[in-house]
Amino acid sequence: MKAQGIPRSDLPFRVKANDKSPILGWVAGVFFAIIIFFNGWDTIAGGWNYQGFLTDYIGVPIFFALYLIGKIFFKSRWVPSSEADLFTGKAALDAIEWPERVPRNMLERVWFWIA
Repeated sequence: MKAQGIPRSDLPFRVKANDKSPILGWVAGVFFAIIIFFNGWDTIAGGWNYQGFLTDYIGVPIFFALYLIGKIFFKSRWVPSSEADLFTGKAALDAIEWPERVPRNMLERVWFWIA
């Protein structure tokens, strides 16, 4: 959006902490990287166990392998930010009248604040 000069305020759905949304994405990425790294910590620090290591970390190479296979098989390319189509279907979304959601209890009030 920054590459195309579109302000975040034009989005129909946005994070309540709009100015912090790029930072929150990086925080989530670092958080999940830490989780993946420490996923099998007991097999590394508690004495080397190659079966446990494979079981704990096999998902990482599988993810990258499937990603690369998909890129090669479907011959897709990475779309630069300046060329991404952000307007197809936007007029239909802007025409929808979204009802105001009123929370019925404390749990919904917290959830509506988060979401």
